Amino acid sequence: MLRHLLGLSQHDRYLRFGYIPTDEQIERFVAQLNHSECTLFGIFNKDLELVGLAQLSYIAVQHQANTAEFGVSVSTQCRGLGLGRLLFRRCIAHGRNQGVRHLIVHALSENARMIQMAKSAGASIQRDGGESMAHISLPPATLVTLLMTPVFNGLASADYHVKRYYHASIQLLRRMLAST
Repeated sequence: MLRHLLGLSQHDRYLRFGYIPTDEQIERFVAQLNHSECTLFGIFNKDLELVGLAQLSYIAVQHQANTAEFGVSVSTQCRGLGLGRLLFRRCIAHGRNQGVRHLIVHALSENARMIQMAKSAGASIQRDGGESMAHISLPPATLVTLLMTPVFNGLASADYHVKRYYHASIQLLRRMLAST
């Protein structure tokens, strides 16, 4: 996670955090994450680099219980592949299963992709100068969402293990070829 966030360009850091954090601020952000108050989802490429990261943080906004905030970042080389939207949908399904009824998305008003993604989920958007806040009401979990979660988790785990095996195999082949 730290490597992914540190690898974001200045502009991407600005879009993700609403300001341009220094490396030290990102290191503090990662170190201070309370994993009991958030769920993280990631997408890894074949080289096991984290190329997409979503954070679902459980918060109480304006005294509303069962509220979560969504944040996402996708590496520049993987933009336009739908990874952000995939992570967004995964967070919505997970949130519903955890009893989240309200999803909040803070975005800069210039972040058209994030605002469009929130609108596609039925968000109402409030703009305040250069910032926007999307509010999405989530329906309760259903039998389908509850049953699909272990399926998605299993597929994600299998995908990661296949990539890990591929990566280890390539490294082994390189070492074998280098020693001949």
